[in-house]
Amino acid sequence: GQNTIVWRPDPQPEGLQGWITAQLRNLGAIYLIIMALVAVIRFLDYIQVTRILIWMLNPLFRLLGIGREAASITIVGLTMGLAYGGTLIIREVRIRKIPHRDVFFSLTLMGIAHSLIEDTLLMLLLGADLSGILLARLLFSLMCVFLLYKIWAYLPSKYVHRYLHPLD
Repeated sequence: GQNTIVWRPDPQPEGLQGWITAQLRNLGAIYLIIMALVAVIRFLDYIQVTRILIWMLNPLFRLLGIGREAASITIVGLTMGLAYGGTLIIREVRIRKIPHRDVFFSLTLMGIAHSLIEDTLLMLLLGADLSGILLARLLFSLMCVFLLYKIWAYLPSKYVHRYLHPLD
């Protein structure tokens, strides 16, 4: 089939004042979106949806070398984006002492498949097919992390400790 562009950006205003006004509007919109997303995350935590997601995804995460301690921050990073998830994982690692192996595989998965909700919605607006931008990307990411997890077992511990332990 043929792709159809659903959204086209508005023409940009001319001059410095128009540009500044447009940028301030964009920053305000970004701020409101991030605040709404944080509120949604807190609400989902409050009603225990995050706990249910962790329970459901735990078998998959175990296949990828991600332990229960890193599951919640991995879910946040995958859905909300790398900047938010990365910051959260660094904080959680320092507070809860999450094992380095879990951190490595969690960050690897987030690096490959971060921001699934935002990126998917943006690409859908531009006319992309859902199966290509979400399902294929997710399957590819899971396969990559699974292969890394399997390779990890054969690497010498000296190499793993020196090159693959984040936050040392």
